[in-house]
Amino acid sequence: MPENRRWAFVSLPDRKIRECHEFWIFNTRNKLNSNGEIEEVGYWDSWWCLGEFLTVIRMKYAGQLKTNFKVMIFNPDKDNPIEELPLDQIPSMTDEQNRELARYFANGDFLETGLETMDGMRNKRKWPKVLRYVYFSFMKRFIWPMIFGDFRNYPFVYFEESIKSHVYDKSFVNNRILECNICNAKGMTMNDVLKDENYVWNFLNINSYYSDKIPGLRTYKGVINLSEQELRKYLQQDGTYEISCENHHTLKIKKSLDKFYIFWQPRNGKPTGPNKCVIETVDLYEVV
Repeated sequence: MPENRRWAFVSLPDRKIRECHEFWIFNTRNKLNSNGEIEEVGYWDSWWCLGEFLTVIRMKYAGQLKTNFKVMIFNPDKDNPIEELPLDQIPSMTDEQNRELARYFANGDFLETGLETMDGMRNKRKWPKVLRYVYFSFMKRFIWPMIFGDFRNYPFVYFEESIKSHVYDKSFVNNRILECNICNAKGMTMNDVLKDENYVWNFLNINSYYSDKIPGLRTYKGVINLSEQELRKYLQQDGTYEISCENHHTLKIKKSLDKFYIFWQPRNGKPTGPNKCVIETVDLYEVV
């Protein structure tokens, strides 16, 4: 599915988890049957499950955990299956990671996103830095305070981070991310995750955007990132699409009858969507 749609689904449990007093982890492990085939995918191998745990990390960072909030673990393979995870074992995150995550949630959560601003943000990348600073200074002093409130402690470097963020790339909306279920079974454990000092960057890096920017990040095996135009090259005669991952496993998908609709807010009475549309219709695909 498109990357921004993935983040729409990450945003949904984020809201619900924040309403809870307990967060339960069904701590399954990666298991293979006698033929070496995947029988059970571990909880920590799932990007979606890591996205749920990410909410707890964000809440801890922001001091938003309720007084009696608990993280409970159910271990189906243990005689005493229930245990509590001490909150001080939850990974930490940095201010920079928090700012980047805020951009993903703001641009992926369809209750908040303003896709009509994407072109403007990308265009500002082409401006000379001094011109961006003049624009920033004017907006910070006269415009943003009227819209967002106090902006006195918002430095230019944060604005520069936003301008260059991946969430304003065309690929964030246009590219689709496919995961190979075979390669995805890495056997990650809870201890691996709790000791991960780069949890946030590793989670974000499913798009491979951060690999060249931050050393030592985990490589996602079997993840295919391609545009709609690139996807068409894999169309078969029966209407399905067959794509091979880097380990030569074949992913077979077909176009779904369902559609995905994106509302592009007009600006100054003019449409802002692709081909000047207001409601964009996006095809969805399902695994065969």
